[in-house]
Amino acid sequence: MHPDLSLGIHTASCGHIMHASCWQRYFEAVQLKEQRRQQRLRGHTSYNVENGEFLCPLCECLSNTVIPLLPHTETPDHSVSHPSLEAWLKMSSQQIVALHAFPQDTSGRCQSCKLVSGITEGAQLAVPGFCVDFTPQNLFSSSINEMITTFSLSTYKVGLNVNPNEQDQRIPVLIWSTCAYTIQSIVLVPDSQVDNTPCILDVDMFHLLVYGVLSYSSVHCLDQSGNTVIDSAHLHLLHLITVAHLVQILLTVYHR
Repeated sequence: MHPDLSLGIHTASCGHIMHASCWQRYFEAVQLKEQRRQQRLRGHTSYNVENGEFLCPLCECLSNTVIPLLPHTETPDHSVSHPSLEAWLKMSSQQIVALHAFPQDTSGRCQSCKLVSGITEGAQLAVPGFCVDFTPQNLFSSSINEMITTFSLSTYKVGLNVNPNEQDQRIPVLIWSTCAYTIQSIVLVPDSQVDNTPCILDVDMFHLLVYGVLSYSSVHCLDQSGNTVIDSAHLHLLHLITVAHLVQILLTVYHR
């Protein structure tokens, strides 16, 4: 690991694949075996079941989570739109403002839906087709969802050294972070020295790109206008972050 690489949560795998149900039965059997073993007969083991650790049943590699393999899902049937960078920035800004400006009210209906339907008076922002409390369809089976939850909570527990909490809003950020950090630690080798003064040089643009691409889907799924702009959004995000990275390079060259 390069000494200049920022700290993060690294995810690795021995590469062996199991069905979700097979792994669940195996892990429950390991837990039950440890519980039934008498204290006086319990010898030293290379893993701690209480911390969620286990040995791969094939290669006996020490593990503490499973990495879910997601199946291919059908793309929803929406008309494709390719807005310009300016139009996309304006639309995304309005959506983000809507997410912060319209919290849930006591009736359980989000204020943005009331605004779109013309119920709310005095509101100053309307994003057509954008509903904050919309719940997108779950495309995965219950077993895959369980494996996603298992991996997410393991990352959260190891990364923050805390007890699992499915309601913590930091979980998605940690998942995006371990994705970016793992790719970066394998592929990228930074060679620039950055001082401690907060500036654009302190921003890891690769992490920012991964965060942006993965998190944008959470915002886009709330748009019920029937238009999909996610491909253009990813392209615009790449352009924006590439420009920011070019600024970093220019500042670094100028500094040298």
